[in-house]
Amino acid sequence: MNYIFDTNIIIDALRQNKKARQVFANFDGVVDHLFISTITAFELFSGKSSKDTIQSERMSKLLSHFTEVDLNWKISKIAGEIYRDKIKGLEVPDYIIAATAMEIGAQIVTLNKKHFSQIPNLMLYPL
Repeated sequence: MNYIFDTNIIIDALRQNKKARQVFANFDGVVDHLFISTITAFELFSGKSSKDTIQSERMSKLLSHFTEVDLNWKISKIAGEIYRDKIKGLEVPDYIIAATAMEIGAQIVTLNKKHFSQIPNLMLYPL
C-alpha cells in the first residue's frame, strides 16, 4: 500500500506532537511507499518557521524520507473535478493532495479526517 502524508501531520511531527510522532513510528521501514505531494512542500516552506535555518533543515531531513509526486495534468484534472462536483470548503492544497492520493492509489495519512472523509472513494489511513 502507498501512503501520502498531509501537511498537518508533518507539521505536528516537526512540533514534536506525540500522536503525530507515533504515526511516523508506525511507518518505520516502509520508506518505499511514503509519498508527499509537491504542494505539501510548498505549504511547509511557505510557513514563517521555515526562515529558521535549523527548522528548515529539519523539514528537509524529514521530507527526504518521502517520494515527491509532482502536480501534473491528470492530478490537476482530478482535483478540479472533486472541487466542481463533490466537495466545497476545503483549502486548494487539500484538493490536490486528495487527487494525488487517488492517482497513485494511496491512503491519506492526516489528522484532518473531517475534510478528507467527505470525498467519495478516498482512502484514509486509520488513526
